[in-house]
Amino acid sequence: IHEYGLYDLPASIDYALEATNQTSLYFLGHSIGATALFILCSLRPTYNSKVKLANALAPAAIISHQVSPFTQLLLSLLPPLMATLKSQGIWEVFPQRKVFSKLGEMLCNDHAVTQSLCLNLMFSAVGTNYEQFNSSMFPTALKYYPAGTSVDVVSHVYEIFSGQFKPLNINSNESVYYNLSKVTVPVALHYGEGDALVTKKDNEILASKLGNAVGIFRVPHPRFNHIDFMWSTDSKILLYDYLITLMNKYK
Repeated sequence: IHEYGLYDLPASIDYALEATNQTSLYFLGHSIGATALFILCSLRPTYNSKVKLANALAPAAIISHQVSPFTQLLLSLLPPLMATLKSQGIWEVFPQRKVFSKLGEMLCNDHAVTQSLCLNLMFSAVGTNYEQFNSSMFPTALKYYPAGTSVDVVSHVYEIFSGQFKPLNINSNESVYYNLSKVTVPVALHYGEGDALVTKKDNEILASKLGNAVGIFRVPHPRFNHIDFMWSTDSKILLYDYLITLMNKYK
């Protein structure tokens, strides 16, 4: 994630600005997508002026609460698993494969008796919200997710959700943590009450550390969870229309 912020994201921003002949743009990032912007603006502060407004949706940066037992179990398995993969020269995990898509479609479609198991496994990690999740879409989503990532990204996610917002594999010394006060771009933080991964308290602590947090906004649904920011059936009404309203204030 460190390299996403240091290299990939600034390249994307510069490309977009050059292609559109603009000097600044709007940023929307979900979960570690928002994390990458915080890393970029803390390490390369000149990019603060290139973003008019950053809408951070359930940003995974400051994780202050204890995650669900299921997520704790998954996190506890990551360090030995990632170490084993590295020792075998394996650097990619969760690659996109047709066989996995077919398996997901078979197990998670509307007619499968195992669909409830698929949903319960997902909700146990991100927060339960049957009302806003279109289960018929599940097999289609599994054709695209997961799409592969690196061992180091997974390892960095582990560190962040362990409460350490710093570059990967650096000793837990306060001086090496990302300096969020250097993130002076206007940041609007958005959270869902049903999100099991990033909570309101996490956003409040993050806002206190950012250089220019312009507000903490609750999505108006009592069980809005971590993936509802992408897949909620009412995301336009509950969230996206308001994001456009906010962006219009920062022209």
